[in-house]
Amino acid sequence: MYRGMKIPAVAALAFVVLTGVSLASPGYWAHDCDGNYTVPRSYQKSLEQLSAGLPDAVSSSPDLFDKKVLGSWGGRVYGLGRCRPGTDASTCKACLNEAFQDARVVCPSRKRVYMFYELCTLAFSDQDILSHSTWNKGVSKVNGSQVPAQCSNVFNKAVNGLIIYLVKMAADSPHRFATGQKKLTGDACTYSLYGLAECLPNMSAANCTDCLENLADVPLLLGYESEWRSAVMCSYRLEPRPFFDIGKGGLATPAGKNGKKQV
Repeated sequence: MYRGMKIPAVAALAFVVLTGVSLASPGYWAHDCDGNYTVPRSYQKSLEQLSAGLPDAVSSSPDLFDKKVLGSWGGRVYGLGRCRPGTDASTCKACLNEAFQDARVVCPSRKRVYMFYELCTLAFSDQDILSHSTWNKGVSKVNGSQVPAQCSNVFNKAVNGLIIYLVKMAADSPHRFATGQKKLTGDACTYSLYGLAECLPNMSAANCTDCLENLADVPLLLGYESEWRSAVMCSYRLEPRPFFDIGKGGLATPAGKNGKKQV
């Protein structure tokens, strides 16, 4: 969908693709997990400590982001949590607590787990999550109606334009976060596209750009009205209807109708 970008070899993305899943579904919208405990008792203890402390640490952080390393060799766990900018502290904490609970069910006894929700992301692993090699953990969902064939060219052009805008604005933002809107009309094709993009707040502008560009450049299923792509380090979402408000400081709050930047 998104062409003309240089893709660093270290950031090549492998995707789990979901289709036809309602964006309004409760709970996580995607997950990925692998690797079994090699030292179950030791790793489990570190994981319990992580689940007890990380939701509080993230929800009380000004950036709604935190990372932790717990345990010693053989039982060491690297944890990372983030919530979407504009999410209130109690909702953020509840989302991450739910993520830990769901991880125990869908990824039992796994040592590398990635849980993706609308308002938060949780990752824990026996390896350093913030290394560039973790950029290849990507998930994607396409949804909604397919765009009519006669509208595909103008629609794809509008999508590309909105993604280009979101990548630049997110990388330039001190919060590493951006929203936008693009309208297109003509040839009986009328759409309003709403977009949101974000990176981890501790990423450099250059790394945020690389991460989002690589997310957008992986060819997947085209022609759907809705698309959602996430990696641990960054994500973007496109919808034909509003799914955020702009709150204090220009940050998005869930489910609204106003305050989009027209591209």
